[in-house]
Order: sequence, then structure tokens, then C-alpha cells
Amino acid sequence: MGKQPGLKMVLTILLLGSTYPAAAGERDCWNGLLLEGNRLQERGQYAAAEKKYRAALRQIVEQRGPDQELAKALSNLAVALYHQGRYRDAEENYQRALLNWRGSREETPGYASTLNNLGALYRAQGRYREAEKMYLHSLEAGERQQPATVWNNLAEVYRGLNRANDAKAAVDRAREIAGRTIDVEGVTMASILHTSGDVYQDLGLLAEAQAFQKRALEIRLKALGPNHPLVAASKNNLGQLYLAEGRPALVEPLFREALRIWKATVGEQHPNVATVLNNLAQFYRAVGRRLEAEPLYRQAIAIWEKHWGRITRM
Repeated sequence: MGKQPGLKMVLTILLLGSTYPAAAGERDCWNGLLLEGNRLQERGQYAAAEKKYRAALRQIVEQRGPDQELAKALSNLAVALYHQGRYRDAEENYQRALLNWRGSREETPGYASTLNNLGALYRAQGRYREAEKMYLHSLEAGERQQPATVWNNLAEVYRGLNRANDAKAAVDRAREIAGRTIDVEGVTMASILHTSGDVYQDLGLLAEAQAFQKRALEIRLKALGPNHPLVAASKNNLGQLYLAEGRPALVEPLFREALRIWKATVGEQHPNVATVLNNLAQFYRAVGRRLEAEPLYRQAIAIWEKHWGRITRM
């Protein structure tokens, strides 16, 4: 197979809260709906979060709410769609959000966060140049708001462009900034460690990569529980690392567990499911189980082609 179009990594996506905190008894107003949507999304319940954001959007439009509130609801809805693999719908809502941010005087940090999230979408689709442009614009617009997350995502773009040294410089900068500015036991730090593992593995620094991936998994398990999509991402990437290290006995259980979690949380036709099916097939091929590998390759290709059209094969 050629280079897979799916997600080896999980990018750092920024959710936006309402400017107006929900008071008691106001759960059904738009700000309460936005906050509830964010809680659901953080738990990996993306379809349920989508419903909350759509309800918030209806109320904001009906009540002629501020442009920045409409932009936040559109941006968060796009995040929920992105996580469900509905990339075309996500892009449309990100673009609508940007239009509303530009119509508001309060462009940052929400405007910068939306640019970051749109960059993540482009990266997931392999649109690396567009992703890089969004991230650099986000750094400029954000005025130092959440810079660690943007540098982390830039590292993934540089990986896609085969700029390994630039990727290492970016993710090292992300870790340095994060160590000074965010909770080192939090899920954002886990995402940066996760990317660090990928980048260092690309450079053949397997011991350092393993330490990063294991720590990311530990944080995610503690913060999110065993069945969250980000836990699946860690297990998938740790499986890839063990395969690169030649430790096959550790690989299959991790891929199988990642596959189970992703199927249960984002659905069987999500690009991440295709990614782990492809990885599991590569493992079977590496250990001589070719008959088991072929149907998994075919399943992965079918999912990717559903999202991106015909892809190249070896």
C-alpha cells in the first residue's frame, strides 16, 4: 500500500466555552448547551455533543445572540463532526465560524483556536500546506494563547511533509512551553507527549519514543478512563512502536484494543478504524500471517475510499 491517508496521530483540538457562564436553571439556554456539549465531547461522546451544539445554534440564531457566541457554537460543532470523521461538514462549519469571528471585535483567543482546529482538519486530510498556513496564522492571531498546542500540531504537519528535523524542533518547543504553562498531568500534555513519541520514532530514537508514548497512555487512562478514543490512539501508536522495535508479542493486543475502542466510540467507518486495521494488517504481514492481513487491508482501503475517493496502492 502507499502512504495511508488516515490518522496516525491525534491532533490537539481546542474547545470554546461560552462567554456567559450558565446560572442555575439555565441549562437549556445556549451557554448551558455549549457547556454541556463540551463536557460530552471531552468524554468522547461526539454524537451527543453534536446535538447539544445544534440546539445551542438554534437558540443563538432565534435570540439574535452575539457573533462570537455563534462562532463558538459553529466551531465546537465542527470539532464534534471532525471527531466523527465527517470532514466535509466540519470544514463548512469552521469556515462559517471564521466568518462570524471576523464580524466580531473579539477575535482572540477563539478566532485563533478555530484556525488551529481547521488546521487539524486539513492535516487529517493530508492537506499539509494548508494546515501549516492555518497553524502559523493561529500563532499570529492568538497572541500567545495556547501556543504549545499549535506547535504540537505543526510538528505533525512537518511529519507529513517529511521534515523530520523541523518536526522535532516544533514538538520540543511545544513540550518546553507546555512544561511552563499547562498541567503536566493533563490531557493536553498527553497529546504533546503522544506527538513527541511519533516524531522521535520517525528519527529512530525508539527508547525516547517509548517513554513518551507510555507516559501519554498513563495520563489518558487516569484522566479519561479505559474506553476513550484518545486511549485508543495511545494504544495504537504504542503498538506501532513495539512493532518497530521487533517485539511482536506486545503488538496485537494493543491494536485489537484500539480497534475495539474506536469502533465503539466513533463507529466502524471512521478513518481511525481504517488506520488501526491497516496497522494490524501490517503486523500480520510482518509475522507471516498474510492470509489474515489481506482482508484487513481491503477493509481499511474501503473506509478510506469512502472518505477520500480512490487511493493509490502498491
